[in-house]
Amino acid sequence: MDDPSTAIPMREEFHWFRLLLRYHDVRAFTTSWLPLPLFCVYRVLIALYVLAWLLAAGAVYTSGGLFFTYLTYQSYILLVAGFLWRAAVSVVYTACYYGSSKTLEWLFPAPSLVARDYGQDKTRWYIKVSWFIHTTSTVLAVGVALAYWAFLCSSPTKSSHNSPTSALSTVSPSPPYYNATNLTTSVRCEVTATNLHVHGINAVIAFLDVCISRVPFQLFHFFYTSILTFLYLVFTLIYWGAHNGTNSGVIYSILDYGNYTYAGLYAVVMVALPILLYLALFGIAVLRDVIYDALQKFSCSKARMKEKRRSDVEDFKLESLQ
Repeated sequence: MDDPSTAIPMREEFHWFRLLLRYHDVRAFTTSWLPLPLFCVYRVLIALYVLAWLLAAGAVYTSGGLFFTYLTYQSYILLVAGFLWRAAVSVVYTACYYGSSKTLEWLFPAPSLVARDYGQDKTRWYIKVSWFIHTTSTVLAVGVALAYWAFLCSSPTKSSHNSPTSALSTVSPSPPYYNATNLTTSVRCEVTATNLHVHGINAVIAFLDVCISRVPFQLFHFFYTSILTFLYLVFTLIYWGAHNGTNSGVIYSILDYGNYTYAGLYAVVMVALPILLYLALFGIAVLRDVIYDALQKFSCSKARMKEKRRSDVEDFKLESLQ
């Protein structure tokens, strides 16, 4: 493709419209440093892989509707939806790229070839949906994994939980209240394939996708994940209140609002953590784009040098014949 660079200069990150899902080059969402057909196959396979493990997690879960109350599963569902959506977009883009150029231009408008206008928006609604899910699900996947192993696996409880269900949900349907005399035992974190996929491998897959794809991370987009996290905290508070403030309304032991000091502290951490994670991923994405652009420039430079040598050889041959 011509002019494969899609990154924007750092100074452009501070414009107010960067708060919105606007981008000047749709190729950032549909191409990679991988060859286009291989990138399409990658997206389809990884989407099917995470979908299979979501179905596996649902199959071994035995507490019915409580499945959908946990941030672990809500974030994993979002991750799967994002990969499936991006796989569909990739298949359509690849088919159009090798098929109908008119359809390609209509579905995926090309940026201006005269001058790069970073303020223009070339993304259709389906690209915006893909971008929003990618941004939020990536941060949540990494955040859930970190929070699970850092906080929940060592959160104080009255008893450890040995069932497969508790290994997935981290607490029983009726977790205990915190108190000053009961800080001795911890949640048992069983190392099972399903547990690792929803609390670890999901984060690895999300991180690798950031490195493989070219989906941009814009500086001001950190607030999208923060809003989702805040809404989940509101949900846990409503859920706890709907159960009259009893143990049965505590979804995660660290969010036991019966002890508002601990719950408030962890709530602040849950709001702040996505911001820090997003800024880290933003830095990684910037480094990725710098490396990609440097490789592209090196490749183009080699191609130009090769073409120049070929031209010099042809000129020498013509001079010799004369």
